[in-house]
Amino acid sequence: MPTQVITEYVRRVFRDAWGRPLQGLAFDSAQVHDGRNVVLFVQQEQCVESGAPAPLLGGPVVELADVQHRAI
Repeated sequence: MPTQVITEYVRRVFRDAWGRPLQGLAFDSAQVHDGRNVVLFVQQEQCVESGAPAPLLGGPVVELADVQHRAI
């Protein structure tokens, strides 16, 4: 829960160099050596399954192409 609160704060308060809201965060993993964590700030309407047609909206679209899990 604390990480969700911090992430929402960063999402709503911080802006990029051009004043636009952040699209996401990337940070080093604390659990996996040389691992990377990525948080994307997208709405459900912006997500499509791999190979599905993009929805008719003006914003960016995220397509899930691959998910990899590693045991630690």
